[in-house]
Amino acid sequence: MNRRIIADLILDWSRQDTSAAIGQWLGIRERFSFNDDRYYDTSRALAMRAAYRRMPEAHQWLQTFTARADDLELQEWRIRTALLAEDWQAVINSIAQLPRKEQEEDHWAYWQARALEQTGRAADARSIYSELAELQSYHGFLSADRLQLDYSIYDEPIVPGSDLLGQLASEPALVRAREFHLVGLSTESRREWNNWVRGKSEPALAAAAVLASEWGLHDRAIYAAGLSNSRRAISLRFPLLYRSEVARASMDNAIEPAWIFGVMRRESAYIRDVRSSAGAIGLMQLMPRTARYVAGLQGKKDWRGDLTESGTNIELGTFYLRHVMDRFDDHQVLATASYNAGPSRVGKWLTDTTMDADIWIDTIPYTETRRYVRAVLAYAAIYEHQLNGEPQRLSNKLRQIPAATGV
Repeated sequence: MNRRIIADLILDWSRQDTSAAIGQWLGIRERFSFNDDRYYDTSRALAMRAAYRRMPEAHQWLQTFTARADDLELQEWRIRTALLAEDWQAVINSIAQLPRKEQEEDHWAYWQARALEQTGRAADARSIYSELAELQSYHGFLSADRLQLDYSIYDEPIVPGSDLLGQLASEPALVRAREFHLVGLSTESRREWNNWVRGKSEPALAAAAVLASEWGLHDRAIYAAGLSNSRRAISLRFPLLYRSEVARASMDNAIEPAWIFGVMRRESAYIRDVRSSAGAIGLMQLMPRTARYVAGLQGKKDWRGDLTESGTNIELGTFYLRHVMDRFDDHQVLATASYNAGPSRVGKWLTDTTMDADIWIDTIPYTETRRYVRAVLAYAAIYEHQLNGEPQRLSNKLRQIPAATGV
């Protein structure tokens, strides 16, 4: 019981002063014996708290702490703290300790290449970059930037047989989904569609994506195309919807339209009336409180608008993007993270020194926000390709992350 109390007190103390708490723990564990699970769990919690808070000491603590083989999160944060410390050899060594399948994930392969490049093994790095540059993804685009290659963005249309399309067009569940959609019962429409796609083969799902697009069920086309692994079906997975509303909001707020499309695609996949479990509503997933705040900034007192209305949602969402852009000196990376996690929290993720943006993004403490920023930037590049025939390079948008005192 005494040892449990000690461990709980140390963990509680670490909320206020992580460094002091860890120092105390390192001394206490030499005087008291803890069972293996208690020792591991307490040490892990302290080291992870330091890592989440981007403390410089976290790198050393995690490097000296032996992670259990099944503790993938700890192994990954060992890599991230090494990135923050720019200890490139430790990055290489830590990635090598991941399970083989994890090492092959494009984000860790990218960092393997970056670390090899930084340690003088340019040829090995180029080999990895070259393979990754074939991917239509955030790390694929960054790898293409490292080699000055064109992005691997191209459309592979799904071309199902007419017999299969005709068969699906007569499926009672899909017909009901269409009819519900036409009379404005979107939730019922999605429910019918989603129930039908369960357990279907990839060819059937791919054909269903085409049918959904033809029927104007674009969010179901995105869903079905994703389930069918038709990742290159750009016209289906990244449709250019609400173009007039986006163009107007883009002009009014000096925001790139592709960025608006990227945010909208990530937030809602174009489900106009979607509501998240947290209460966010509509195409750009605005919380009602945020919408009222934005409306107040626009001079609309006591605003009570409808966030499921596309024009309203896009107008307020884009205005808020401009708001966080202004707060972070037109830094698109920080503004994108702020749209997801909030500007106050993003401000706390800045450190005392400047940092490469790709390092900052891949060490964001929140998994959701980390994935969100990568997805929005990649989606924006795809939409730029759709709108202009060629995207801007991500490396041009990934300005150095300023020090905390710079914002």
